[in-house]
Amino acid sequence: MKTNVSANTASIIAIVGPIAAGKGTAADLLVLQGYAPFNYGDVIYEERTALGLKEERKISNAVGAGLRLEFGNDIIAKRIAEAIERARRQAPQQKILIDGLRHADEVLWVKEHLGARILGITATPEVRYRRAVMRNRPVDPKSPEGFAEVDREDRGVGSQQHENQTDACLHYADVIIENNDDDIDEYKSKIREGLQRIGVQLSKQS
Repeated sequence: MKTNVSANTASIIAIVGPIAAGKGTAADLLVLQGYAPFNYGDVIYEERTALGLKEERKISNAVGAGLRLEFGNDIIAKRIAEAIERARRQAPQQKILIDGLRHADEVLWVKEHLGARILGITATPEVRYRRAVMRNRPVDPKSPEGFAEVDREDRGVGSQQHENQTDACLHYADVIIENNDDDIDEYKSKIREGLQRIGVQLSKQS
């Protein structure tokens, strides 16, 4: 697939990491800095809706795996790139945020074809489970056992090649931030410092 988004590749950042690691906070910070968000979840939502399936994490994971099995492991990255290309026809210099890629081939595709810089966010399973309970999203499991099950599936533990593998995504990150503390200001400082190490300078307005 050919795209024209490479005209401004230096301003494309992709965020990867496991469930409840803090990707949303990093994404919110970048949006405040003028980045337009393009989400993995939007691609899954469109496909799941077209199939008439309800919103559950396991169902969404299965939809993503089904797309990869049918069209190749980088298909979701390609669909996001198509959306970015449409947006950049209207605003060629728009800074871009790609949030939530869940397969290593997706990460490699956006690095190779879009020149994206990859920000990895991670935290311990215990911290992430506590955050998942606190944020209380309908798709998140409520028990430690349930969280551990979906977390293993999301990270790619014992999974098939076309299923989620966020652990492998982190191997291709240009910088990884450990987010085990509850101090939100300290975490935002870590994000700024991490992005600065890969050549992305944020203003101090957010």
